[in-house]
Amino acid sequence: MVFERVALRFLAGILLLCFPNGLDADILHLRDGSRHHGHLVLQDEHGVLFRVVRAGGGASVVRAYPADVVERIEIVQDDAPAEKSESPAHFTDESATIIQIVREGLELLDDDKPLAALRALQRAAHRAEPDILPRLDRVCRAARGVDLAELLARTRVCAAAEARDGRAFRIRYATTLERPALQRMLGAYQRALLRQSFGGRTLESWLAAPDEYTRLQNDAQSMVANASRAAAVVRARLQFDPALDDDRTERRALIALRQDLVRFGGRVRALTGFTSAGRSGAADPDSARPLEVLSPCGLDPIQSDSTSELGEPR
Repeated sequence: MVFERVALRFLAGILLLCFPNGLDADILHLRDGSRHHGHLVLQDEHGVLFRVVRAGGGASVVRAYPADVVERIEIVQDDAPAEKSESPAHFTDESATIIQIVREGLELLDDDKPLAALRALQRAAHRAEPDILPRLDRVCRAARGVDLAELLARTRVCAAAEARDGRAFRIRYATTLERPALQRMLGAYQRALLRQSFGGRTLESWLAAPDEYTRLQNDAQSMVANASRAAAVVRARLQFDPALDDDRTERRALIALRQDLVRFGGRVRALTGFTSAGRSGAADPDSARPLEVLSPCGLDPIQSDSTSELGEPR
C-alpha cells in the first residue's frame, strides 16, 4: 500500500509538470514559437490581454501582447461554467478582471513601458462601470498617488512623447474619463516647454522677438525640437479640449501660438549651418550639448506655475 501511494504521488507530479496550467487553460501562441497557458482577458486590433497562469496553476498575471507578436489563441470551451466561475484562476468576475487589468498597467509603468501601460489602462477605463471607478481610483492612488483619470492622462502624454529624436508628438484619442486631466497635463507641459532656456533665453522669450535670433547656438536643434513639440502639444489641446469650442478668444490665442512656434522653428532651420549645430566645430563650442527635448514623464501639472494659462508671449 505504501509503495502504491508513493507511485500515485509520483505519477501526479509528472502529470502536473506536463500540464502545469490545467487542461481547460487557453493557449496563447506567439510568433517566436513560445506558448503561454492561461485565460484570454481581452483581444482587439491593438493586441491581446492574456492572464498567464504560472507553473503549478497558482499565481497568475495579466500581460499585454501587441497584435504583431501574436500568432493565434486556442480558446478552450468549458461545458461547466458554474464550476469554472468558482476558480479564481479564471477570474470571470468583471470588476475583479478590470482591477487586475489596472494593476497590470501599473506593472507595465514600473517596467518603463508606457505604451503598453496606456493600452491596459484605457481598456480598463472603457470597461469600467461608474460603480467600480472608486475602487480603481483607490488602486491607482495607492500605487501612484493619483486617480485613474489622472494616471491615464499622464500615461497617454508620456507615451506620445516617446518618439524618434523626441520630435514627434501626437495624441490620436482620449477617453471621456481622462479628458479634464489631459487638458491640465497638456497645459502644464506646454508651459514647461515654453520656459525651457536656449541661448540664454527662454523659448517664450525668443517667440516674442524672433528677429533677434540671428546667430546659431549649439542648442539650436534642441530648441527647434522643443518648439516643434510645443506646437504639437497646442494642436492636441485644440483637438481634445471641448471648452475651446465656446472660448473663442483662447482658441484664437492658441492657434496664433502654434503658428508662431512653427514659423520660428522654420526660421532657425533656415539659418546656415543648422544641420551641424551642436556637433564638433559648430558656431559656439562652449555651449555644445546633445539634442534634448523636455519629457512630460514625471511632470506634475498641479505644481506648474499657471500665471498665464496659455503661457504664450503676448
